[in-house]
Parts: sequence; C-alpha cells; structure tokens
Amino acid sequence: MIDTDLEYPVMCFWPDFVDAHADAMAMGHTNALALKNRTMVGLEVVDSKLRLLRITEAKKEHGVGRFRGYNLFFNQEIKARLSLTVVREDVEIQEVRSRVISTMKKNRSMYESGGNVDEMVAEITNAQTFEDVVALLI
Repeated sequence: MIDTDLEYPVMCFWPDFVDAHADAMAMGHTNALALKNRTMVGLEVVDSKLRLLRITEAKKEHGVGRFRGYNLFFNQEIKARLSLTVVREDVEIQEVRSRVISTMKKNRSMYESGGNVDEMVAEITNAQTFEDVVALLI
C-alpha cells in the first residue's frame, strides 16, 4: 500500500509526539536528511478508516518548492513516497484517544505552545469521531 491509498486525514505517531495530516502531500513532506536517516520508517499511522498501518519504506519522489526544494541554508525539502503495511483493520476510537492523550501528557512541553494542555486533553477525551480528534491536532 502507498500513501495515496490512505483515507485522509491521518494521524502519525512519532516516538515523542503525534501529528495529523490532511492529505498525501502533507503526509510525505520531509527533508533529505530525514529521508536519509529513515526517520519515517517504522512510524505508525492511523487513517480515517481506523486502520493502523506501519511505514515500511520512504523514497524521494520530488523536491518541494522553489528550486526543487534546494535551499542554501537548510536541507532539501522533498515529497517522499511512503509504502505502508496494514497492522490492524479495526482500531477503536477510544484507543486512538488514549494514545494521543498519553503522548501529550508524556511530552507536555511540546504541546503547551498550542494552548492549555489540560483543555486539549479534555476536548480529545470528549471527541466522538476520528475526525474530531484530528481537528484538534491540525
């Protein structure tokens, strides 16, 4: 399966944080160093169909932005083509909420810039759908 087969929006669970992506372009946006270091490989993704997937491979598709993503001061910005494998087809919304909340509490300082973490946790706890949780992260 490739990233365009996902049902967007999606959540990507990194070791220290969780983020949400509205489309395949946002999901695969990275830089050359991250691609070289394989930082995306092994990450878990939950899509809108509540499938748990794991990224098995990331390959450069093309540069993003002016000058094909090259910049004198930063790594090349690129769009990576992601290959994924399905881990589970039946993730429950409660499991998603719990995992997001656990990540937020573990790395509280990362989320404080977005507002009051306790309020965000309360809103996520009360979210009824996957899309509601994603809306709070985007």
